Amino acid sequence: MRLALWFLRAMAAGIALGKLVIGDPGYFLVRVGGTTYESTFTVLIIFALAVFFGLWAGIRFFLLLFQAPTKFQQGMARRREMSAREDLDRGILELAEGRWSVEKNF
Repeated sequence: MRLALWFLRAMAAGIALGKLVIGDPGYFLVRVGGTTYESTFTVLIIFALAVFFGLWAGIRFFLLLFQAPTKFQQGMARRREMSAREDLDRGILELAEGRWSVEKNF
């Protein structure tokens, strides 16, 4: 229910902002060295969001890349522990059932 309300609020804000931008799209001018860039405010916002999400994705990718060996080692340790617990459980059950020869393998 809360998610639906947030969605409706975001839609209403987007519609209101869209109406505002359509009425007056704004003007954006940047001069770097001898080059001049000019555009509407909407294009500036879209470009800024694209740059932000691109940088965020790149940083996240490199962080995950550097964490991969550690996460792999942790996963392998968890797998060995689970296998050892399963073997122990199986061995205890075999011992309790009186199958001594099978129990020695665990």
